[in-house]
Amino acid sequence: MVGWPRDILTERHNLLVRVCADGVGHPDPDSLEWLHRIGVAEDGDHACDGCCQEARALWRQGQLS
Repeated sequence: MVGWPRDILTERHNLLVRVCADGVGHPDPDSLEWLHRIGVAEDGDHACDGCCQEARALWRQGQLS
């Protein structure tokens, strides 16, 4: 996800999303973590087409930032 283009969703507390080749905005894990640290209850829901599942699993294992 690191190399994917970025977008900021101002309507969702300035959540940074990474836009995949399919045009879907996926919440950046570091952005979600930051929002949680400052007390924003952002759930990271998005119109996922499944392409981020591998990236999310690697992030949870500490292999992505």
